[in-house]
Amino acid sequence: MAVLMDPNLADRFGAFELMPWRNDHALRQLLASFSGLLPLRRPSMLDTVEARQRVLALTQGVTGRIFRLIEAAAVTAIRDGREMLDAASFEANDVTLPLVSMFTSAGKRRTIGRATV
Repeated sequence: MAVLMDPNLADRFGAFELMPWRNDHALRQLLASFSGLLPLRRPSMLDTVEARQRVLALTQGVTGRIFRLIEAAAVTAIRDGREMLDAASFEANDVTLPLVSMFTSAGKRRTIGRATV
């Protein structure tokens, strides 16, 4: 959206829409790849059915939201000493979910734990 709002940038970059992730093999691979990249001391179990379902429920399958959710959950896992992610990592009340879309109106936001989305 930001690129399209500026005529100079809009002329330089093509815009295309990314389809939301589905609970399939591709999402499993994406989440499994995070396990090797996260700076956590214990192996994460993000490629389970439960973890994938929870991630999709919180992010609506939007790529940027998935990345921010994983990042927020990893920070929480480091702070609380758990040092790994699994489905339960996305149920914690202290996981901050910076997932508000610029298209979400204030009247449609909902609260999950302490975060408003």
